[in-house]
Amino acid sequence: MRKERLLPINDQKVDRLRRTCKKLMVDVDLDKLGAQKILAERLGVNSNSLNMALTGYRKGLAEYRLLQRLKAHLRSLKKAA
Repeated sequence: MRKERLLPINDQKVDRLRRTCKKLMVDVDLDKLGAQKILAERLGVNSNSLNMALTGYRKGLAEYRLLQRLKAHLRSLKKAA
């Protein structure tokens, strides 16, 4: 069984990543109503989990990793445009 490596995260780090993701969503025009549901489907995650991570309601390790995945996906969309 593989042991998960714990990342040293704090609220400021999560907030910075959350703001970056929100800015990227605006850049690729995915800040409209229903866009978070589409992104959640593309990432294969629950839309409520994505919403809680994007609003800052939850700031744990799982949300941090989710925001990292979202950031990578949004950057690839921005490059493709």
